[in-house]
Amino acid sequence: MSKNVKKGLNAGQLAESIGKSRQTIHNWLAEGLPRNPDKTFSLPDVISWLLDRETALLPPAGQGCDSPALERYRQARAELAELDLAQKRGELISIADVGREWTARVVEVASGLDAFADRLPPLLEDKPREAMRQIIDDEVWRLRDMYYHTGRFCEPPPGLIKLIDNFFAERKASDD
Repeated sequence: MSKNVKKGLNAGQLAESIGKSRQTIHNWLAEGLPRNPDKTFSLPDVISWLLDRETALLPPAGQGCDSPALERYRQARAELAELDLAQKRGELISIADVGREWTARVVEVASGLDAFADRLPPLLEDKPREAMRQIIDDEVWRLRDMYYHTGRFCEPPPGLIKLIDNFFAERKASDD
C-alpha cells in the first residue's frame, strides 16, 4: 500500500486517484463522503462509500430496471455470448492467422508481378498497339486467375467447394 493511502489523501489527490474533479469531491462531502479527523480522505473508505452510494441507487431485487445503460449492458452480454459460441464452433479467425495469410498472399503477388515485368516486354516487342493491348489484357487475366484463392478467409465461388476440399485434404495429407 502506498504511503499516501496510509496517511490519507487531500481532496486534490483523491480527485486524481478516482478520476473526478475537486468540485465533485466537495459536492460529495455535502452528501456524506467520509473524511478523516485530519481532513484527509481514506481511499478504502471513499471507495466503500461510493459503492454503497451506487448500490442505494439500484432498484430493489426482483424489480425490473429498463434503463438505457442496463439495456446496453444486456446487449453487450448477448454479443459476448454469441462471440464465445462462435469461437467454440471455430467460426472466428485469429488476427495472427489473418496476418500470416495476408503476408503469404502479398509475397506471392509481388513475386508474380516481378515475373510479369520480365515476361511482358518480349511479348510486346514489334506488336501494333491493338495487339499490345490484347496481350496485356490476357496477361492481367492470367495473373488474376493465378492469384485468385479460396480458403479459410475467402468464400469460394459456387461449384468449387469440392475442388477446394480436395485441395486442402491433399495439402493436409502432405503436411502429415
